Amino acid sequence: MKTQNFQIIVLLVYLLVGVSVFYALTYSNLREKYDFLLDDYSESKNEIVQLQWNYTQLSYYYNVLEEQYDSSQGEYNSLKTEYHSLKLNHTRLSERYSNLQEKYSNLKNELKPPPPPFKGDPGSSPENAAETGTRITCPFMFNDEPGYEVVIKVVSVTSGVEAYKELELRGVHIPAPRYNHDYLLVKLQIEYIEAPEPIKFIEGFRVFSLNGDLYDPPLADSLEPYLGDITFHGDWRAEGWLTFEVPETEATPLLSFAGGGSFTSGYWFKLFI
Repeated sequence: MKTQNFQIIVLLVYLLVGVSVFYALTYSNLREKYDFLLDDYSESKNEIVQLQWNYTQLSYYYNVLEEQYDSSQGEYNSLKTEYHSLKLNHTRLSERYSNLQEKYSNLKNELKPPPPPFKGDPGSSPENAAETGTRITCPFMFNDEPGYEVVIKVVSVTSGVEAYKELELRGVHIPAPRYNHDYLLVKLQIEYIEAPEPIKFIEGFRVFSLNGDLYDPPLADSLEPYLGDITFHGDWRAEGWLTFEVPETEATPLLSFAGGGSFTSGYWFKLFI
């Protein structure tokens, strides 16, 4: 009985020793893990502190950049507004420049005489008579002498009752036109660019029908300034009036200059009503 008890005690001792060893080993492992985790925690804590510091620095830089962005945005908006203003001014200046360029071109063309018309050109024949407002250069002879040249433009044409009323309104003492006839008022602009001598050349103008019928020469009674009273000198420009009497049914008269009363020569202008 004593032997059994002793054996049981021995077993218990071994068991306690084994458990103690097991717990000792387990504690040692857990201590190692704890120390490792503690070191890892310390490193992580340091990293967290460093990250927090970095975050603080980045937050500061972000705020600085945000302020700079706001300032740049305001400057950008100001520059954008200024750009649109400059663009608008540029557009206006471009339009003004184009208008001035067009006016300059028109003035240059107005001052520079066009070349004399060739066959088929406006002003060269009754079939190609120049429209109102078209300048035609007309070289011609005067008293059988060459070397004369004018630029002629029909400025305006008035006919019928309006023409007679205009004559009366302007104080021109003239009787009523003949039966079935009307007065035809023609305002001309003439530039005398080649002039061996000052001249009056009222005789060079005649009016025809579209079929070639020649009408009476211009009347002496006319609106002022009367073209027949103007003496032209070289490089001189003037406007004057001529008055013709044509059938009241005539709606497409033609003005001829320097044609000598011929329907096949001279320079031609439409006087269409």
